[in-house]
Amino acid sequence: MKKSALVLILLTLLSQTAFAQFTDIGINTDYRDAILWLSDNGVIQGYPDGTFKPEVCVNRVELLKMIYLTNETDISDMSIGYGTGGYFSDVDMGAWYWPYLRYALDTGTVVGYPDKTFKPGQCVKRVEAMKMATLEFNGGEIPANGGYAGQSLLIDSYKDIDHTGWYFDYFVYTISANVMGLKHVIQQFNPQSSYYENDQYFGPGTDMARKEVSEMLYRMKALRDRGVAKYTSEVPDPIITQ
Repeated sequence: MKKSALVLILLTLLSQTAFAQFTDIGINTDYRDAILWLSDNGVIQGYPDGTFKPEVCVNRVELLKMIYLTNETDISDMSIGYGTGGYFSDVDMGAWYWPYLRYALDTGTVVGYPDKTFKPGQCVKRVEAMKMATLEFNGGEIPANGGYAGQSLLIDSYKDIDHTGWYFDYFVYTISANVMGLKHVIQQFNPQSSYYENDQYFGPGTDMARKEVSEMLYRMKALRDRGVAKYTSEVPDPIITQ
């Protein structure tokens, strides 16, 4: 057998093995590489029926766990700043998620809602996810934005973004660093739009799906590990040390 044919067979078998992790992840699945990478490195798991359900939303505490596993964060060595079960009326300190939530509270990644709830089982909103992940992967800060030609026009092309909203700086970083997949963005042709012919709709307050979260975490860790400011297809995979 020729060497090239053997290599092709091996690549095909490896591809089939990777897809076999989840019966609903195939070659055309959005963000497939990120999903499989997170699966291979123990960050995400599928369901008992062998599916991944890429379109299902991630809830708020699931996201925290995924962030800390991806970033290989040691959440055990922390004082419990919110060590009373009554701080949030809907949080169980005996639940599986409490160590992750406790760490996030102590480091300022999350604060909860004004009514003293955290809503742990609520689907995480896209802008909430951006904030949590940005702070965790960047030492609790939003990285400085150097800017580039056309950046302001690109930001302004998103018509459903509130430039005075609490999330705006996180959004600017996310778009500028290209750390979030944008296949969910709705494009609407606008001949009056300057530079960009399409108005874009980001959906800042909509639920974030498992496939989207996988892509965002994969890109953020790759940037941090590789010491680059913007994600491109040429950026190598993140580095796993465990």
